Amino acid sequence: MFRMMSEIRRREGHIFYYGREKIRANEDLNANGLYTTVFSHAIRRIDDYCERAGENFVIVLDENSVRKELLVTAAKTMFGSNPARRMISPPFEVERHLNQNIQAADWIATITGRLWSHRLDPVGFENYEPYQRYFWTRLHSMTEHSTVMKRTEKKPEPTHKPERTVEVGALGHLIKEAQDRHLIATVTTKITEEVSIEIKPDEC
Repeated sequence: MFRMMSEIRRREGHIFYYGREKIRANEDLNANGLYTTVFSHAIRRIDDYCERAGENFVIVLDENSVRKELLVTAAKTMFGSNPARRMISPPFEVERHLNQNIQAADWIATITGRLWSHRLDPVGFENYEPYQRYFWTRLHSMTEHSTVMKRTEKKPEPTHKPERTVEVGALGHLIKEAQDRHLIATVTTKITEEVSIEIKPDEC
């Protein structure tokens, strides 16, 4: 593997990858939908890189069970409202066991997957730590426009609802103070007397 990566560097080649962290412990994951979404974003990233470099590109795929869906996704990305102009043809498939380039890409994809599995969950994938030590720096010295989108952690919901605050006026403060001092009856009488004085008929 080291020899292959050295050969890529010697030929001034680059490694590209794009992925998204899966939702963990989810049995209802739409794998095909995730695959086509990642594929579309990957085309966009390669197109952006080639646009800056002034180069065109093609994509070669190994045999895949969702070939039709990938071709539809590629066509929409190539000819949609924001076309990938540097992609000169739709992707085409080759048989893996007959194509050394695809075999090399599989090896790199395996290492990349294990690197990011350990990076995202070092406890759950602690046995992949040697990959991190030997390949992370080597791999990323040759990557372009490559990343894995991490899932945003949801904040835990509060176990109890916060108490509702209510604005109270001067009267409310008097009542609350009286309740705290166990004088509510006295204060109520006092307020009633003040109100009765203000509404005497001869002062209207």
